[in-house]
Amino acid sequence: MTSLNQMGLVSRYGVDIKDAWANGITTYLGLAIPDFPNAFIINGPYGKQRLSLLTQSVAIWYDADVSETAPSTLSNGPTLIETQADLIAQIIAKAELEKLKVVETTIEAALEWKHSIEKTTKQTLLAQTESWWTNSNVKGKKPEFLTYIKGVKSYEDICENKIANWEGFITHASHDNTAAEDVMEKRATTLAPTLEIS
Repeated sequence: MTSLNQMGLVSRYGVDIKDAWANGITTYLGLAIPDFPNAFIINGPYGKQRLSLLTQSVAIWYDADVSETAPSTLSNGPTLIETQADLIAQIIAKAELEKLKVVETTIEAALEWKHSIEKTTKQTLLAQTESWWTNSNVKGKKPEFLTYIKGVKSYEDICENKIANWEGFITHASHDNTAAEDVMEKRATTLAPTLEIS
């Protein structure tokens, strides 16, 4: 995740991604990051853990790497990259069809995805290893398992079903952040006592 942390990517609230992930990495489907609208990642955390490519491709369509959890290191690199690129293309095509300008994920969806990964990996020995698998090789990083282990086909099916219904996403027809800010304010009020939100 070092490459993503060095890009200077900031959230809608001006928080650098390295600070947003300081206490643990959070993505939805290994494709989207809470509070980073129109930003999608390929080959990142909870996805592939090699070179990460992050694209703000949705930001391009209306004007004309990363991570929580995808099959990652347990799959063939080009296969997963193609799969995630196709999924992002589906998001963009659906947004264009519905005349949307903003697509983003929620912290609730990202945490649910993260917990589903943790629940699955706890049944194996993988999560117990102290290595790059769990981020344990990076001094000061919170150890966590960042890989979806059920395979590319299962991952692709889950993602396609969620994208088809915008499950776990918030969408907007304009760049007005009012609706998103209302959601975020409500979220912060609800989750503040139990979660550390960067």
